[in-house]
Amino acid sequence: MAVASKVLSDGHYRQVTSGVEGWDTATSRLFEDEYNVVGIAAFETCAELLESWPDVQESLVDVISQHIGREESKAWDG
Repeated sequence: MAVASKVLSDGHYRQVTSGVEGWDTATSRLFEDEYNVVGIAAFETCAELLESWPDVQESLVDVISQHIGREESKAWDG
């Protein structure tokens, strides 16, 4: 998580920490720049990934839908 966060920060993405319930945890982070939204989620096992991924993806789409206007270019990420 730390390495991925650093790579995004070095790439001029900013971490989003307010208004994004469930995305500022030990296993997940949300970043954005002017054009994109990036969600990072870490899973302990492949089974956990396969079981949990749809819920994580749904959560990301919900955050984008709630905070990004349809006219913004990064809305397309959702």
